[in-house]
Amino acid sequence: MRTLLFVLLFSSGLAVFAQTTPKKTSEIIQPKTGQTQPTQANQAKVVPFPRSWQGRWKGNLSIYTVPNRLQRVPMMIEIRPTSDTARYAFNITYGTDTVKGRRAYDLIVINAQRGIYQIDEKNSIKMEGFFVAGRLISEFTLGGNRLISSYEKRGETLTFEVIAGRDAYVSTSGGGKRETPPAAATTSTTAKPAPSQYPVVQTFPVGSWQRAVLIKDGYKPVGLTPASTPPQTKSKK
Repeated sequence: MRTLLFVLLFSSGLAVFAQTTPKKTSEIIQPKTGQTQPTQANQAKVVPFPRSWQGRWKGNLSIYTVPNRLQRVPMMIEIRPTSDTARYAFNITYGTDTVKGRRAYDLIVINAQRGIYQIDEKNSIKMEGFFVAGRLISEFTLGGNRLISSYEKRGETLTFEVIAGRDAYVSTSGGGKRETPPAAATTSTTAKPAPSQYPVVQTFPVGSWQRAVLIKDGYKPVGLTPASTPPQTKSKK
């Protein structure tokens, strides 16, 4: 999100989101060995997202550049329902100033079955987020930078991460000629012929990584230490 202390790392600008729609599939994922299908009683106890994420989450946001740590600042996220059942308050606060550092956003349910949500920054910027495997993920560009942000709830902790870098590739590879496969591998009349060239791959730079493990207000964690974040590396003079 634009709110992720980009005043420290990036210039402000319009956030542009691009996302392709996944193809429909009829595949049914079976439970792993040892797992049982949820009963009707158990299903009634399951609290859906984002209602299951309600609360006040506090901790520190660590901002790392490549390869050294840049800064650590307090961070808080407040998630609560509103009078609109499809809209949740999603307030993020950075730093100790809870007035200037507060970002009063809304999280909007667009299509819960497809995992599509939207962050409304209430300033004409609205950005889609996708709920995938228990994570709310967004990918967007901002001020010439490409960013991927994610939120994940695990028990009484909420982990927030951002990977950011310039939206300009640093290298291009691939495109080489592919060797013709053996004749035995192409005897099937239904098999598609192998491409004559390898695909072209563009690599984008990573300039920073941000991570916060936020603890639900009122919860006392056991075994959660600062060791969950990488150690600081001294810069070479």
